[in-house]
Amino acid sequence: MVDCRVAWKSSFAFLVCFVVGCHGVAHYYIGTGIADVTGPAAEVDMMGYANPAQTSHGIHLRQYSRAFIIADAAKKSRVVFVNVDACMISEILKIQVVQKLQTLYHGLYNDSNVCLSGIHTHSGPGGFHQYVLFDVTSLGFVKESLDSLVNGIVKSIQNAHNNMVAGNIYINTGELLDSNINRSPSAYLNNPAEEKA
Repeated sequence: MVDCRVAWKSSFAFLVCFVVGCHGVAHYYIGTGIADVTGPAAEVDMMGYANPAQTSHGIHLRQYSRAFIIADAAKKSRVVFVNVDACMISEILKIQVVQKLQTLYHGLYNDSNVCLSGIHTHSGPGGFHQYVLFDVTSLGFVKESLDSLVNGIVKSIQNAHNNMVAGNIYINTGELLDSNINRSPSAYLNNPAEEKA
């Protein structure tokens, strides 16, 4: 089975293939998992635009946490990378995720081998930070937002942990033309000519 993920950066794509269940020598144990992190559906400020008037009014698309675990062949060392449909990750979010994982896995996952990353969406609920500045536009801390993220992230890691199999990782890079568009074409036109070329 091949599980390929594409990560975009500018006009380059990095294709990462996790080849699992391989017949040759496996250098890693790899697991992937996904879980829902959708927070409160209505009347919560959406994180990112700092506009108290931009509140949610229902669910258009659900939000997810995607976990990837890579362990060495001896299963002595491992790392977890989690990509979350959230604007960003707060300190309290990481702390609570790691606390739950340490309880579930007796220290196997900890602060030094768990990496959480937000996709920078501005269309998810806010209020999940512990610092006032980030929660001002949410009119304060929103426990439901934090709990949805923590529980979903932990569940995605559990799913990845439970389906770990022997495999290898392959990375390829290359240039992709006409595959992306700037989110503000009119702003891009203000760049210098050499940049646009």
